[in-house]
Parts: sequence; structure tokens; C-alpha cells
Amino acid sequence: FVEDVKRNGVLLGAEMDESGSIVGFRLAPQSGDTQVSNDHDNVSSDKEVIVYDELAEKTPTKVTHSIVFVTSEASPYSKTGGLGDVCGSLPIALAARGHRVMVVTPRYLCGEPSDRRFDSAVDLDCRIKVSCSGGVQEVVFYHEYKAGVDWVFVDHPSFHRPGNPYGDSYGAFGDNQFRFTLLCHAACEAPLVLPLGGYTYGEKCLFLANDWHAGLVPVLLAAKYRPYGVYKDARSIVIIHNLAHQGVEPASTYSNFGLPPEWYGALGWVFPTWARTHALDTGEAVNILKGAIVTADRILTVSQGYSREITTPEGGNGLDELLSSRKTVVNGITNGIDITEWNPSLDEHIPSHYSLNDLSGKIECKIALQRELGLPIRPDCPLIGFIGRLDYQKGIDIILSGTPDLLQDDVQFIMLGSGEKQYEDWMRATEATFKDKFRGWVGFNVPISHRITAGCDILLMPSRFEPCGLNQLYAMRYGTVPVIHATGGLGDTVKTFNPYADEGKGEGTGWGFKPLTRERMLDALWVAIETYRKHKRCWGGLMKRGMERDYSWDNAAVQYEDVFKWAFIDPPYVGLALSYAAPVVSLLGSFLPSFTEIEKELVSVERVLKVRTNIAAAAATAISLVVVTEFEPLWFEFSAAMAAKAAATPTTEIAAWTSALCNDSNHSYAIALVKGLRFVLQQIEVLKQEISYYSLLNALVENTVAEFNLCDSWLNFSAAVRKYMRSIIKPGMPMVDLCETLENTVRKLISENGLQAGIAFPTGCSLNW
Repeated sequence: FVEDVKRNGVLLGAEMDESGSIVGFRLAPQSGDTQVSNDHDNVSSDKEVIVYDELAEKTPTKVTHSIVFVTSEASPYSKTGGLGDVCGSLPIALAARGHRVMVVTPRYLCGEPSDRRFDSAVDLDCRIKVSCSGGVQEVVFYHEYKAGVDWVFVDHPSFHRPGNPYGDSYGAFGDNQFRFTLLCHAACEAPLVLPLGGYTYGEKCLFLANDWHAGLVPVLLAAKYRPYGVYKDARSIVIIHNLAHQGVEPASTYSNFGLPPEWYGALGWVFPTWARTHALDTGEAVNILKGAIVTADRILTVSQGYSREITTPEGGNGLDELLSSRKTVVNGITNGIDITEWNPSLDEHIPSHYSLNDLSGKIECKIALQRELGLPIRPDCPLIGFIGRLDYQKGIDIILSGTPDLLQDDVQFIMLGSGEKQYEDWMRATEATFKDKFRGWVGFNVPISHRITAGCDILLMPSRFEPCGLNQLYAMRYGTVPVIHATGGLGDTVKTFNPYADEGKGEGTGWGFKPLTRERMLDALWVAIETYRKHKRCWGGLMKRGMERDYSWDNAAVQYEDVFKWAFIDPPYVGLALSYAAPVVSLLGSFLPSFTEIEKELVSVERVLKVRTNIAAAAATAISLVVVTEFEPLWFEFSAAMAAKAAATPTTEIAAWTSALCNDSNHSYAIALVKGLRFVLQQIEVLKQEISYYSLLNALVENTVAEFNLCDSWLNFSAAVRKYMRSIIKPGMPMVDLCETLENTVRKLISENGLQAGIAFPTGCSLNW
């Protein structure tokens, strides 16, 4: 980065916060150099921005956070679903609340008129080189300042092709892993090198990594930046919009990420036996979202209900145990909606406007919808709508099985969507059978989706899982009553109406049902239909309560700010990330001037570690992390050494060794560390044929005793820690008892002291302390 500054501009100054952390760099271009733009006027901004010249003394207005969204799509520049809506609206809401916000997303060009959406973005003439996929790639940054947000577009030839961001008519693009790896590397560099408005965002950023496409960002921060003192005060939050998509690829593709070899464990993934393709398939893979979960400071989902569901085997998609181990930092915040676009009193797509105080226009919208779709015009007939993908996740099979019985009643049913061909064909056939009661619109059309939302009385959403769901929010804002399967965000946002308990309390806004069966869905629909026909006063209350709900992005932004505050209260998270790093390589890499030989032997190391019990490595890592408490970073390297020692030591010897080490009060911890290294040598001596750098490790021990002693002043055992360790670790204690004792002790610490940190054992056992 310093070299880039020397080449591209003059560093005028660094902006510091109260703690002395760098939060921004002020840059000026060299004389005659137009490579870096200082002026938002050149990036099509309609908002006045202060331009800093070289002699200016004033500094930019302080804001609460510098926030960097990393996303594969952001509306209106790119959108395939809810992810694009969130990353197009939430940044604007946060910027309006005083935060400095950047959105980093690809510059997709597909050779169509839609490419004009990027016309206002200006080439910053700032290029960086990214090492990944076995080579060096150059990416270019484009920029537009709009609605108070810095929209930064990453340009690379891999983003220039027909189709949507992820694929075309032939399926998903085969190089998506490569494309979004580039995005993540570029996003980590952008706050350091882009002087937007005269200042870079600096190191004290808050990265919001959205779904697996941005999942490498927290991994890169932990593995490539923080070890060198960069982004040491930054935080990262991974936002899970849909856990079903995890970015899983063959294990052999790990080298494409540009990560150190020892970090393979953070992304390593093994498919269960039933999911493997053949008898020789080991199931080994890399999982990008898993890497984000084990390295991010906090984890967010798009509803509270979904945050609970992903920690269960039914909703965790194979990551439930991992997410459960971090459940103290998992939160859910319901998405907002664009209350300007979705406003029945202003909506340009509907024939008649209406509001909470005057609902007469809704009947006119219903009549106009029936007329447009060729249904009999019957204002008093219950009109049910469905808008969504035609696939298994949306519960289309349940709708298919229940529709014949539903249409025996005096109702009308409209469906809008596209998806699996069998369901599209079913919609066409059903329309032909029930000409006066059913209409199916195959495809998606924004204006007609608004008119269905405004014209229907009931919106049906029987999704199997729904991280948040937006259509039920649109429906309530338009006075349309939702009937939903009570899962995820649907269950959070739609409260089932009870005609008895609700009298005078005004709580219900629709109907939810569980479990997801044809019978339960029909029961809920018939109750809704009966209420519509016979209890108009109750129905009017349902409509008005839904319209009164505040699901604006400003409301969601306030909740996000709480999570941001929590993220910065805690230190950068290292627990799970540490336990996944290859321990021997991590230790030697800290003290040897070059570890080329070690990297060559990585495969051998992994082979050795695999033949040992994971429980031993986990226990030793836990022990050393308890000792670590709040000392310097070298302690974390020692933690890795303990895991290495444990992995190469018979489990029956672990407890006696740890107890002896922790009781050695006559030595500084530096000497104890050397003793530990020597013990490692003794234990792995039998493996010398497999670990060729044994001699290097031996030389390390013999030649660095004096160096360790120089650190004696800050590496001494704390008397309290020694006493604590002696009280829980007994010589000869079996490994199972040791693990259980550690876990029980840590849980006690939680209740007594409210400590906040965490580690998960590779075996699945977890500690939160």
C-alpha cells in the first residue's frame, strides 16, 4: 500500500480516532497526475462534497462508522432477488444516519441496453493486482457517488458476459468461485487505496460480507492482513441471506483463493457419506461460507426466526453445529422495504391510489385486476394471490395439491412466477380447467406484481423456508392479508389473527400455519376466507394493522447500528479461526526468516495430523487459549504449538504434561515455551521420516532460548493463571475428563463474570467464554 501511495499520490495526512487507530488517509495527486480523483464532481454526484487541497487544515466530519458492503449484487445496478434489494437500500439508510458507506460490487456488462446503468460510474484509473487462481489478475475500480453512498464497481473481463450475475440459460457459470474471489480481494484493498472525496476509508472499517460470494472477506482479513498489522482495528460481519447457498467447490480449488496454506482448515469441508458420488469419493471440499462463519466477528441473518432455524439440523444445511457454537454472536434483523416504491398512495403501477385513511381505491384496484386478467368482475369474491418462484422451496407442490379443493369454493386465484417447467405447465393446465377462477402468469413482470399486491385480498406464501421474505411485507403495506407457513422471517413478521384474544388489542395481521401440509394450508385459507366474508369489521382491522407496521429501511438501520456497536465492543474474533490454522506451520512461520521448506512439507504435516485424534489437539488448544487471556499475539502462536504437540502426542500423556508445565512456577513462560518445544521434538522423533524439517525445529529450540528470555518481562506466567490451571488440570487426568472439566469451568466463568469470547473444538464440542 505504501508503494502505491508513492506511485499514485502524496500522503497529506492520516485521520485518527480517539484510540489512535487510523480511520482514513488524505491523499493528493502528484502534479500533473490524474490517476487519482479527489473530486466527487467528476463522479456524477449531485451532492455537494468538500474537496481537500494540499494546504487545507479542515478534516472531514466525523461519522460513527466507515462501512464497506461487499456484495455480488446491488439494486439498481444488478439484482436477481432479495440480496440486491438489501444491498441497494440498506447502505442508503445507513448513510442517511451519518455513516460513511461504500458498496463494492462487480461491474457486470452483458452487451445489452441494461449496461447503461453503469454509465454514470467513472473509471478512477486505479488498478490493483490480485494473486489468485495460480496467477496475477488486474482489476479496475469504477465509482459513482449517489444518495450519500460511494458505489464502487470492480471491473474485470470475467464480469463481462451475457446472463445474470451467476449464470445464463445453460446454468451457473463454471468460474464463479474465481469471479467472486476477485471481488473479495478487491473489496479488501478498496478502503486502503481509493481516495473517495479526498480521503480513503482507512483501516478502521466495518466490512459487511453478504452471502458466500463475499465470504472470503473475513478470511482474508484474518489470514492476510491482520498478521501484518493491517486492519487490526477493523471488524467483519457476515450476513446470511440464504444458507442453502454456501460456495462449495472441490478441495483442489483451495489454491485459487490466494490464502496461506495453513488456512486450509478454515474452509475445509467434508460431505456426509450419503452425499458422496461414489465409493472412492472422500467428500473433501472447500466451503466459502463456512470460512466466513469461523472468521467473522459477528453473524447476521435477515430475520430473527431464521437466525434460530440455522442452528438446528433441519435448517442448518450442514452448518448447524458450527453456527450453534457461535450462537452468542448470531443475530437476526428483518429486512426493510423501499417505502417509496411500495406505497399505495403513490404507486405508478396501480390504477387507483389509496391509503390507511381512505381504502376505497383498493376495491377499484381489485376490479381493474380482474378485468385485466379476464376474470369475472366480482368485487365481493375473495381474491387470492401468489407471487414467487415456482419451485420446491416456495411450497409450489403444496399449492398444486391443494388448488383443486380450494377452487371448489367460491374464490378466485391468481399466480405470478416462473421456475420449474412442470409447475409452469401445471399453471397453464389449471387455467384451462378453471377458466373463471384461476389465472397463471408465467414469467415475472414488475408492474403486474404491484397490481396483484394491490388488487388481491389474500396473499399466499407457503414457503418451506424463508430467510426473510418481502412479499408479505409488501402485501401488508397494501392492505392485503398474508396467509403464510410460519417459518423464518414469515413467522416473525405475520402475527396470526385470533378473533377472541385480539378484540381490543389489535395484534393479528394475517394467518400462519404449521406444519407445512396441504391440510393445514387449506384450513388457514378457509379461516381467512370465512373472516373476509362474514366479519368485515375484523377484516378491516387486519388490513389497517398491516398497513400501520413500520418495515422501512430506516427502522432496520437502527437495529444494524446496535450490532455494529457490539462488534466493536469485543476484540477481533480469533477463536475458531485459530483452531483451524495448521499449527506447526503457524509456529515456525513466526520465528524462521523463511519457511519455504515448511510449505513444501505441508502435505506431510496434514498427513501426520490426520492420523492423530482431534480431541487431543482441541484440548491443548483450549488449554493454551485459557492461558492466553489478554497477552500479546505471540501467545496465539504458542496456542498453535500446543495443538501441534497434542496432535503428535499419545492422549494418555497430555494431561500429565500440561499439568507439569502449568505448575512450573520457577520458570518464566519463555522457558516453559522452550521446554514445550523440546517436548514436541521428543514426541515427533518417531516421525522424522515424514517431517523433513525436524532439524529446523531442533535448531529453532537450541538457538532461540536467549531470544525468548528477552521477552521474559511480558511472557511470565500470571500467578492467578497458574493457580487457576493447577486447580482444574490434574496429572494423569484422562483426556475426556479434561475436556469436560474445561467446558464446565468455562461455562461457570460465563455466568460469574460475563466473559465474551469463544472457541469450538474440531470434534464438535464447543466452548463459549
